[in-house]
Amino acid sequence: MLKKVISNGFLIGALLVPFLVLGQINFEPGYFIDNDQDKVSCFIKNEDWLNNPTTFTYKLSENGNIQEATISEVKEFTVFGGKSYIRKQVPIEKSPVQINNLSSERRPIFEEGVVFLRKLIDGEYSLYGYTEASKQLFFLETSSGEILPLVFKKYQATPSKIGENNQFRQQLYNALECDNFDEDMFKDLRYSEKDLMEIVTAFNACNGSFVSVDDEETFSKPDRLNLLLKAGYRLHAMSVLENPVFGVEDFDTTGGIAVGLELEYIFNFKKNKWSLFSSLTYHSVSFELSKDPILPRIGYQFDYSAIDIAIGGRHSMFLGEETRLFISAGFLAPITLEGAYFVNGQKINETLSTGNGFVSAGVNYQDFYFEVAHSFKRIILDQRDGEYSNITFSIGYSLL
Repeated sequence: MLKKVISNGFLIGALLVPFLVLGQINFEPGYFIDNDQDKVSCFIKNEDWLNNPTTFTYKLSENGNIQEATISEVKEFTVFGGKSYIRKQVPIEKSPVQINNLSSERRPIFEEGVVFLRKLIDGEYSLYGYTEASKQLFFLETSSGEILPLVFKKYQATPSKIGENNQFRQQLYNALECDNFDEDMFKDLRYSEKDLMEIVTAFNACNGSFVSVDDEETFSKPDRLNLLLKAGYRLHAMSVLENPVFGVEDFDTTGGIAVGLELEYIFNFKKNKWSLFSSLTYHSVSFELSKDPILPRIGYQFDYSAIDIAIGGRHSMFLGEETRLFISAGFLAPITLEGAYFVNGQKINETLSTGNGFVSAGVNYQDFYFEVAHSFKRIILDQRDGEYSNITFSIGYSLL
């Protein structure tokens, strides 16, 4: 019976298995340089690190054994077409960044550490990045090999005022001497990857220095939005405990149209694999159940329509420039437009409960989407233990 398949999640489980397999992080061509200055070509597990790593795994051949390299063994490593890291001993600014935990001290608090810095600009003057939890730091390496920790710090100036130490602007102005530069170029400079990469690239160009720029598309690509128009066919399943003597009454699975809009916010880290979304979906259904001929007078009916407000997270696996597979999970709360329950034609007052979880899996090709979503069981009629769930097959088109 389809209702039981939906309730147990077997169908969605079967759909998710190949998605999870396809979504495994790949070993991609790259290299590392060890402490003996030997360059080792290999295949590195590309985890598109959000925080700077201290270790990485690799294979010497595509079918070779998986090995681990640590920061004490490796001077630098690169994933071709991805990120590059170099080992450096640098002062790390350790002041808290949470608004409710800011230091009252304007000066930076440094601790010396050996870390992998991400190469952002590689030239006569190089720019490096370091991310730890929610804190992002940048470092400038001059032509002499000196590494300057670029200082930006928020601090609690007064109980009601947050101050900013923007020392990095003066540091860059002093270090980047170019005839085409003036002080005004640095006044509004933001402590961001984009702004710092632009100014360091411009300086190297001013001095005729060749630069290698982090070429990972997701670095400069901003977070972006998708607005989807969706329509689909929804299969509804419901059961009620009308009378403990008769046991649970299962309504026949009923189909209907579901239409809605979805807004997806795609983050620019992890190669755009992660996103948040929110959607509005309208649907309606009418359940009817007549008892067997022995009790022909007994019949149940439930008319229900609602707008589901959903919010959730999504993980994508790209198969090329125009195709991605995705899995999603989240929570929805319906706004009930109609909820009428009848027994033998008589309307029964019932409390309609709200809220349940859901999972989905789908494919996106160019601007077109196909998705299968399963909404888990919830108690929809409190007094009769009315359980409701659904599965939706939908297509969508991106309007943005």
